[in-house]
Amino acid sequence: MLGQFERVDSNLRKLESVWATMSSVGTAAHDDLLRSFLNLVPGLPPIDGFRVETTPLSKTETEMLRFQASEVDDPEAHVHAEEQINAPGREIAEYRFLLDRARKKIVRDRVTEVIAEIDTAVGTGGKFVATAPASGDWDHLAARVAELDRLMSNTVPGTARWTDLHRHLSFREDVDLRDIIQLDWPSVRAEVERHLYDDYEPLPVSVDDLGEMVRSRPRGPVSTRLSWDKLSDEDFESIIFELVRTADGYENTNWLMQTHAPDRGRDLETYRVVADVLSGTSRSRIIVQCKHWLRRSLSVKDLLPCVETVGLWEPPRIDVLIIATSGRFTQDAVAWVEKRRTERQLALVEPWPESHLETLIARRPGIAVRFGLR
Repeated sequence: MLGQFERVDSNLRKLESVWATMSSVGTAAHDDLLRSFLNLVPGLPPIDGFRVETTPLSKTETEMLRFQASEVDDPEAHVHAEEQINAPGREIAEYRFLLDRARKKIVRDRVTEVIAEIDTAVGTGGKFVATAPASGDWDHLAARVAELDRLMSNTVPGTARWTDLHRHLSFREDVDLRDIIQLDWPSVRAEVERHLYDDYEPLPVSVDDLGEMVRSRPRGPVSTRLSWDKLSDEDFESIIFELVRTADGYENTNWLMQTHAPDRGRDLETYRVVADVLSGTSRSRIIVQCKHWLRRSLSVKDLLPCVETVGLWEPPRIDVLIIATSGRFTQDAVAWVEKRRTERQLALVEPWPESHLETLIARRPGIAVRFGLR
């Protein structure tokens, strides 16, 4: 499937180049480009029924249309003429938008998996940190980076440290490993994740006219409970990721490990930014662990392993450990958390129970709709 997208993208780039050149050449060259345009269009299959269908006007037709508009000397005539002339360009732009969006959808799941594999290898506490990597480990890492490069080739601008990352993967010295861990991979991962999720995709709507709904004056109670049981572990993590990633005051939010991976409970990483007009801006490193538990509450016994493993992910220091659950915390667990807070023990533990998440999601109803919570 990815190969087909790459072929279509190549055809589209050729068509975009032809269209961009047509307006600046003479009649003979324009006619050659027109033939090339018609030859390339069949290489662009429909996307949800949409395809490039409008044939560009010939050079003579374009000049005549503009001449007629000038003879009429009516602004609407000029606008109509330019719309006819530029119709193929608008269709090409629409096709590009649809192609990029469709490609992003098909690669998203695999990109998340590849990021998790690379995180396991080079993240803090990964196997590369403890010992010098073997040749097979280097090969595996290089293969995953190459795969990520291909998956995101048409999506990211490539302004991150991709070139440095590939160079260090080629040299494979201790200093290269250090640069990969500290510089290259954090830069590349941030760019990938920034362009992996589209904030402007619409949610499906089943109503034809909102005004008619208002005029019907509906009555009855409003549902507030969320259907947590409909979610998989992966869905729950995705919800927490979206809540943190889109919240004001948080930055550099990253997926860290796959769900069910041996990740010592670490799921998300983010930085909380606090701006103070007097003392300046401070940042706290936060780890978010996701517990999609429906049948029992989290006890002190469940929280202790979470806190004990925090040190494995340092440096840099972890200031706050958020434990988000679709369930609840026992009274003993809440008291234990408050005692740690009073004693200022790091990392500070912030419990996010079901009730807290419902409040957060109530202010972001699009998340509830997207994941079928209501």
